[in-house]
Amino acid sequence: MSVVVQTLMGFLNTTDAAGADQINAGIAQARKLHGQYDIEMARLLGITLAVPPSPTPGAATPEVNVPPTSTPVITVTNLGAGAVNLRSAPDLNAPEAGLLGAQVSTIALGKTADDQWIQVQVPDKPDQVAWVFAQLVQVSVPISSVPVIVP
Repeated sequence: MSVVVQTLMGFLNTTDAAGADQINAGIAQARKLHGQYDIEMARLLGITLAVPPSPTPGAATPEVNVPPTSTPVITVTNLGAGAVNLRSAPDLNAPEAGLLGAQVSTIALGKTADDQWIQVQVPDKPDQVAWVFAQLVQVSVPISSVPVIVP
């Protein structure tokens, strides 16, 4: 946290290119520390993290005034003791399309407009999608942040 605060303070007090380089270095360090925190929390909670793609080696660090262009990966996690059914459509009567095991996470792709169902990648089958009842899983972001998908 102190790295973030120091970087923000540097941002407020910097107007030259050398200061911008220091801010970019501080941002990179804060991202690295945040990633380490995420990994440790996942280990302590016994959950699996979806790993975002790594930046290309040698790629330039984005400038301070450029907003990030990548979309954060949204995950859902089954925190229950048993597996949760995944459905082929957002309906309890729809055929089963797979299972989300206990303490397993997968990538969320979207939700229904009423926030009742979340479309996810079927674990171990990245080319297959299914729906999970939202009340049975935990979403890594507020449900309002998940994009709406029309089934």
